[in-house]
Amino acid sequence: MGGVGALALQRRAAVAQESCATDADCADDEICCAEACRAIECCIDEDDPNARCPEGTSCFEGICEAVGGNDDDDDDDTPTLPTTGAGPNSAGKDAPMSAMLAAGAAALLGARKLMQRSGEAGSSE
Repeated sequence: MGGVGALALQRRAAVAQESCATDADCADDEICCAEACRAIECCIDEDDPNARCPEGTSCFEGICEAVGGNDDDDDDDTPTLPTTGAGPNSAGKDAPMSAMLAAGAAALLGARKLMQRSGEAGSSE
């Protein structure tokens, strides 16, 4: 077998995982998860996936990750988005804009009414 077929078999062999019943059946850097040896820290298929994780961490997709996020204020790399003036934190900020819109609408209606009256006065002469 040559070419593409041989390459496909080599890839399958590299991806294939050894079957197991316990962690002892796997290599040192692997655990037995869902009856296959996997190079992960914890197994989401177990009854208690967090049992393999240290205190303060939780199993997430085979990796023990810190619970509660980053509590260190000095190392906070969370991006802050600019405020847009809309949304739940903008209470009271839109009052001046509403007043300006209402005044503008009143001015337009007043101007329209004046134009209609001046048109009526011009046609009655």
